[in-house]
Parts: sequence; C-alpha cells; structure tokens
Amino acid sequence: YAFLSCHFSWYARYGEKGHQAPRDAKHMNNVQQDHGGRTNFTQRIPHESKEMLQNLKEYSTLADAYADIFEYIRTVLEKRHPHAYKQISMYCDILPMNATSPAYPFGGFVVNIRVGTSGHRDPGDELLCVIIPFGTWEGGELCLYEVGLMFDLKMGDVFPLSVLRHHSL
Repeated sequence: YAFLSCHFSWYARYGEKGHQAPRDAKHMNNVQQDHGGRTNFTQRIPHESKEMLQNLKEYSTLADAYADIFEYIRTVLEKRHPHAYKQISMYCDILPMNATSPAYPFGGFVVNIRVGTSGHRDPGDELLCVIIPFGTWEGGELCLYEVGLMFDLKMGDVFPLSVLRHHSL
C-alpha cells in the first residue's frame, strides 16, 4: 500500500549520548575510534530532513496553519506528561543556530495522507507520538499488537509508538 508521507523534522540519527566517552576527553574530536579510522562528526549534528529543505514553502505554510494545534498539544503534554515533556524538549532546546521546531517539544511533524501501514514500530520517536487525524473516513483504525487493542483515532491521541508494534486498517 502506497501513501504520501512528508517528514518535516530535525534529525540527529547518529548523535550519541556520551555515556561511554573517556573521562579525559575534553572535546568530541579527541575521541578516537578503536580501529583508528576517521569519524565524520558532522553526521552527529542535528539537521533538517531532506523533505523539509526541498519543500520550505509547504513546510512554512503547514507550520503556520497548525500553530494553534501545536500550541495546544504543547500545553497539554507539559501539564499531563511533565517528565516526558522535559525529556523530549531537551532535543529542541539545543538545535543549531537557535533553530526552533513549530511542533515543540517535538523535533518536527509528519504529514501522512491516506495512510495505511503494516505492523511496525517507530524507533525514531522519542518517548511519545501524538496523532492528529483530519477529515472523515471509513476504516483507518489503529491496531496495537502487544496490548491487543484496535480503535478509532481521535485528535491528540498519544502513544509510545517507538515500543508498541502497530498498524492501521
């Protein structure tokens, strides 16, 4: 099944937490690989998704159109899930060049049109995922394998989709 999906996100896929860095390392350039090879440190810096860069006008238009929704989600998450909010927002607080995400505390947003998926997890999602379905449709229920649930989506549903295998009907 094919569907349109556009990721308007900041990525740091190869970032490291630093828990295993040598105690005497003063700067990331002082950390050497075990095999003596070179490390491309620019891969570890947060960067905009290719789709965001190629569709800046659409990104800006959608960010403006969804501004009130993003603000509502931010407020609710901060109030109902303060620990997760704090943990998720840390990433956006250190984006290069004082960049911001319109979907703060999240590093971006994804637009899926006429989505249908097979079972999967979203390992790139940090802790929580907020789903905002638009329109009227038939079908499209979200199925969560491990907990054995299937239900209609409502605006603002929050799930840990990085750990729950899910698909849509």
